[in-house]
Amino acid sequence: MTRSENDQNQILADLLIQPVENTYTVESLASLAAEAGLELLIPTLSPLMKYRNLPSSWDLNVHDPVLRETYERLPDTVRWQIGNLLLNEDSPMLWFYLQRQDSPYPRRSEQEVCDAFLETTWMPSAHRAKSFIRDDTPISSNLRRPFLTPSHVLKPA
Repeated sequence: MTRSENDQNQILADLLIQPVENTYTVESLASLAAEAGLELLIPTLSPLMKYRNLPSSWDLNVHDPVLRETYERLPDTVRWQIGNLLLNEDSPMLWFYLQRQDSPYPRRSEQEVCDAFLETTWMPSAHRAKSFIRDDTPISSNLRRPFLTPSHVLKPA
């Protein structure tokens, strides 16, 4: 059995043995989070989405420029809810990052997060890593001494 097949079997077994997942609309999840003193920050794809072969975004492809501008001005949670409802069974299974409502970090919109990402300057990095192998013994053994990762560190031209 390949590693990929083994991973899929482990995920399926976990879901069958401990089915604790619940499904919420964006509105009901935001409400539940607010009751707990939390707020939705930004969605992320469920690891299971890659097996469903469905769209990975709730953003609607609106062709009319006026309607598109109106849609994009809506608060994130409203846009996500509209996409979730209109895509219905084809809507992706998203998980959300949350934070406390009293967090010292102000919530940024999805657009602000994307803009900040695009303005980020990336630099090549390298660090030492250790690798461990889990075998039949109760203690994991060190695979080898620390190594430099990534192994192909790019040098500026």
